[in-house]
Amino acid sequence: MKKTINIAIILLILPLVLLTNSCLESDKGNPIKPKTVGSWTFQQTWVTYDIKGLYVKSSDVIWVSGNGGCILKTSNGGVVWERVNVSVNSNFPSISFYGTGAWVFGCVSVKQGTGEDKTKVADVSNILRSVDDGFSWGQAIRVNKEGERDIWSSVSGTTFCFGEYKKINDNVICAVGGKNFGVEGSNFGIIMYSEDDGYQWEAKVTDGEAYNKFNGIDFATDNLGFAVGHNGMIFKTLDAGKNWDEQPLIEYEKTIDGTPTTITVEAKFNKIHFVNSTTGFIVGDGSTILKTNDIIADSAQAWVSVFDPADFPDEDFANLEFNNFHFVNDNTGWVVGNNGIILRTDNGGSSWTVVDSYTQVDLNNVHLLDANNAFVVGAGGTIMRYRQ
Repeated sequence: MKKTINIAIILLILPLVLLTNSCLESDKGNPIKPKTVGSWTFQQTWVTYDIKGLYVKSSDVIWVSGNGGCILKTSNGGVVWERVNVSVNSNFPSISFYGTGAWVFGCVSVKQGTGEDKTKVADVSNILRSVDDGFSWGQAIRVNKEGERDIWSSVSGTTFCFGEYKKINDNVICAVGGKNFGVEGSNFGIIMYSEDDGYQWEAKVTDGEAYNKFNGIDFATDNLGFAVGHNGMIFKTLDAGKNWDEQPLIEYEKTIDGTPTTITVEAKFNKIHFVNSTTGFIVGDGSTILKTNDIIADSAQAWVSVFDPADFPDEDFANLEFNNFHFVNDNTGWVVGNNGIILRTDNGGSSWTVVDSYTQVDLNNVHLLDANNAFVVGAGGTIMRYRQ
């Protein structure tokens, strides 16, 4: 039987006064000095925490979010970044704006016990929302049916982290996440669904149905969407997130040493995005870049691999981890990943070239303003702008 949670959320818009936020602790160290290398400008942030969320409202106005409760904004294309101070020390891997409204989803570490017995026990999911174009942010205070404050939890009582979310229309939001403990039988994924703009939520997929953490979610149309996660896990909805069904593992054909071979993909999928209503990509570890041109087809063979490390004999690309990607049109897109890797395609993934990032840090997100103008964010407070 499917388990559900119905939780009401009260949003309290908090003033931008910081009580405790480790994002500011990096001020005690040396700031990252802005520098230009090649076509890149490494921008100054004074932040040393990992940045993962990236939302570009215009070529001038960009928002980022990350670990340590960090939310940053620039109004001049990255010349100056301002910290948006919030009173929670959460990790926020995603941030998006919808009109003048905005959400950040993530999780915060909690501890129990006292003195030497006080140890980390879990990551509790956390949500912030702004209704005034990011000027002020409110923490979603959870309450149960009796009106008492409660915390997010899965149906089994285990806390979890959000990974990504999508606002499908004015009212419907889907958020994915979960927990990977690294112990077989202890991992799980969760898909949360709201049809009243985030006031009440229902768990549509829970730990009894998804046995790995979800990392990414996207919709090809208003109704057709997919959520992806660890070990090749992929779920599909046909009704805008109300119901989800697990899909078979993706398979594709590859010739190895002259022999046609069926490859079953069990990689950790990090992100899925659609460039139009039928064409989408999935990226993940194990040098995984998958593409479909027929997302309507209900088949594991609808996806094909479009990246082969053998095409780069002079590079050690056998086991890359790709974290995110963005296409500016159907043909031109960038993929970013660990150890500073950036790949570019100008033909919809048929071939790829390496973009020299001049860094070895893990790169977590990318947004192309046009074919030769991009923002990239990553570990250690990294924010980079590419202009050619």
